[in-house]
Amino acid sequence: MRLLLIFMFGVFISLIQGCASTASGKNQSVSVVTVYDGEQINEASCTLTNDSGTWYVKTPGSAFIRKSSGDLSASCKKNGVQAAGTFQSSTSGGAVAGNTAMLLIPIVGIVAYGVDAASGAMFNYPDTLNVMFSENPDKK
Repeated sequence: MRLLLIFMFGVFISLIQGCASTASGKNQSVSVVTVYDGEQINEASCTLTNDSGTWYVKTPGSAFIRKSSGDLSASCKKNGVQAAGTFQSSTSGGAVAGNTAMLLIPIVGIVAYGVDAASGAMFNYPDTLNVMFSENPDKK
């Protein structure tokens, strides 16, 4: 009986971690590219910000960011010219499906869904962030 309780407790703990937290994690790698009139602009300094933190990257480059339900803002600068963009967070289909399936075990499914939503694990940003300059910073 005691062994059964220990086993059930272990299964319960592993289930409440949430599907997305386990499958895709709380972080995401995003590439940042700056563009003017269809041409890539290199060596722009960018700041990425969401409600989970701030990251810095030179373009073209990548940053390993913490996922969130909130939008990701990108602010880039080169030679005194600034560019900005906002990128929406969207739910990860697999994470939502996994947590929805777990709702068949109501308490566990609700807890898993809550864990993934609170940690940001069920959300994703675009893999590549294209930040557009309105004037050419290379001509300054």
